[in-house]
Amino acid sequence: MTKERKRFTFRLPEELYEQLKKEADKEGTSINALMLKILWEWETKKK
Repeated sequence: MTKERKRFTFRLPEELYEQLKKEADKEGTSINALMLKILWEWETKKK
């Protein structure tokens, strides 16, 4: 089953964007996938 996704604009400082891009490149993934991973990890730690 495919989960629906919501699309929205997210603004962040250029320096943070560059850091995310560098990390995503290192992991061989997209910035979007990296941000999803970071957010899911944060969400699961809250519980």
